[in-house]
Amino acid sequence: MKHLCTSLIPVSVLILIWALSARALDGYVLCGDEWFGLSKVYLIDCETGDKRTLVDEPAWGACFNADGSRIAYYRSRGSRICTRSIDGTDEREVCELSCGKGDFEVSVSWSDDGNLYMSNWTKNVYRVDADGGTPEVAYTSGNTIVAGTASRDGTRYAATVPGGWSVASYDMANDKEHNHGGGCQGSISSDGKWVSHNLDNHHTAYIKEFLSDRTAHTISSPEGEFNMHRFSQHSPKHVCFTCDGNKGYVCDVTSDHSVKVGDCSPYDYFPGELNREVATRGGCARLHVLTSGTVSPTGLVEEPLFSVMINGKIVARGAGRPNGRNATLLYTVKGSQGAESRLHWLR
Repeated sequence: MKHLCTSLIPVSVLILIWALSARALDGYVLCGDEWFGLSKVYLIDCETGDKRTLVDEPAWGACFNADGSRIAYYRSRGSRICTRSIDGTDEREVCELSCGKGDFEVSVSWSDDGNLYMSNWTKNVYRVDADGGTPEVAYTSGNTIVAGTASRDGTRYAATVPGGWSVASYDMANDKEHNHGGGCQGSISSDGKWVSHNLDNHHTAYIKEFLSDRTAHTISSPEGEFNMHRFSQHSPKHVCFTCDGNKGYVCDVTSDHSVKVGDCSPYDYFPGELNREVATRGGCARLHVLTSGTVSPTGLVEEPLFSVMINGKIVARGAGRPNGRNATLLYTVKGSQGAESRLHWLR
């Protein structure tokens, strides 16, 4: 199978990502070692199963930013909210925020406007600029808020309420909240429409409508009890959870189809490819920065299995598999008088 590429694509940086194998779930998962507790933070490639360490010290509750180029998390040392590049470098301290109980379950969500939303076993949801600053109160509830997540637009929140243990959702823009009843592991979908609600002795979870008791979907444990349900902050139909024995899964709630991603406790799931600006070694994918300027693909790609990303957005994806080590992308740079360049796929 051959594909002829003829369109002109204006770019600042063109990144070519060769996927290494095909599995049931595309994308990446941020995870830890512990069901409930601090641990290192890892990145798992759902296609290959490759696992690499991003945060090599006790942390919790990591999430991706909008384009997958950075992560945010709670770091136990110094009780800091931090961000870090997706290659594990460039840690930046955003603010200090201690936990109201113990030393974990300080949860972090990264909204599209660049703010982080956090809860820490108090009655408040806090907001801070991801570039750093002093946390401000975005919402105050009448009850303690535990391990919550925010919608991508930063207007809605869902969390677990301790004490009698229940799940609540919060309309922060209009100062409203609704308790969905007994259960735990409340989190909100990225679009703010659904809330996760773990019930039935940790064997069934219900996906409730926001500020409502109506059940939109039901998901069941693939093995034993499950816990730590958290909606993906990037796909409104996917929920991460952990089964007995620290087995991590990602579930499509619309079909109740779960895929095991590893022996881990998942925090967040990012569908598709991450926006990596540098090549990684020994990690989940091999990236190559080709050029700046305008690129005009002019040749044929033999049996491709790749994604072309421009500024974090996938603009082309192949459908086949590279033939051994010889798959090649031919391209020219506009204004180069037809000079041809090529990039070989390398395992």
